[in-house]
Amino acid sequence: MDVALLQVLGEKWWDTTHTFIFEKLGEMTLTPKDFSSISGIPVHGNPLKMDRRIHKNIEQLTKLVGQPLATIGRRRVKLSWLYTAYRNMQLRNIEDHDILTRVFILALLGCTLFARSNKMVHLYYLPCLASIGDIGSFNWGGAALAFMYQQMDDLCRHNTHCMGGLWKAWKVWAREYLPCVRVTPQSISSKVFPRSLLWSNCPPPTMGIAALLKYYREKLTNLTLDEVDLCPWGDEEIQPYYVALNEVANSSRILLVGPNGAEWYLGERVSMQSCGIVPNRIPQLPPKSMLVREKLVIITKPWCLSGKSASEFWEEQTKENCEKYKREVLCTITHHKVQWTGEDSESDFKRDN
Repeated sequence: MDVALLQVLGEKWWDTTHTFIFEKLGEMTLTPKDFSSISGIPVHGNPLKMDRRIHKNIEQLTKLVGQPLATIGRRRVKLSWLYTAYRNMQLRNIEDHDILTRVFILALLGCTLFARSNKMVHLYYLPCLASIGDIGSFNWGGAALAFMYQQMDDLCRHNTHCMGGLWKAWKVWAREYLPCVRVTPQSISSKVFPRSLLWSNCPPPTMGIAALLKYYREKLTNLTLDEVDLCPWGDEEIQPYYVALNEVANSSRILLVGPNGAEWYLGERVSMQSCGIVPNRIPQLPPKSMLVREKLVIITKPWCLSGKSASEFWEEQTKENCEKYKREVLCTITHHKVQWTGEDSESDFKRDN
């Protein structure tokens, strides 16, 4: 597994903007359209409806997931326990079928979109699963993307050594946009969706960790526009419907509600990706909630969850603003050195300043 690529991406990530900052190129990020193209899940729908005290509501839990979970009295459970408790459940009526469906989807969330290193899943997603027919109406893609931003934030702050969620999507994103990091041969087809299928059997790099770190750092530090593929997903006519659903979110500043809170996607900072405008436009400052260590986001404006056009957050494209942006953003990169702490496993992501 190419752990070195994730570590070097973490060195380029700014948690105050949710973007990678490349000194000679500008800002890029995993956009809603990117996430959907890679995962097959649109960033579209209603915000997740979560209840963080549902584990205390025995009556509601019994109705939604039956006795095993209703009587355990915990906010979260081990996935292995969930499998064991419901493996031999007898299906006597339609209610039992619905219960098992909810438990299956809860386990699926815990090992994919919101996977954690402790292999546990929280119960507060259950209100979203109450009506089987309405499960698809929620913005699962937006929640998963928010969770991925949080995971990358933790990595760049040195708060984690093991990324969760759909962490492999970061590597797919890098290999699609940045041909220079494709250290193993791979035939590229713009017609394969979701694009994660194209890279699922990609052989691991043959170089050692130290050599890979040096290689990726050099490539990403010197990355220029002519080394970037700005249309990795091909023409719109070949893109599946779930990619098209992201158009509004992709070209917006929008707040994504995730399992650990809400996170901003700032389309104005990556106009090359979000709006097809090259080079990137000069963005306004990010929301104040992103500029503090503890990012408590309070939704005070009605447009936050539906988004507002990225173009409303651009500064005037003057020479003075361009120089200020280069001086205050692109030229203030803090470089980090990665400290490899073990074997070539997926779970080691530690670094030191």
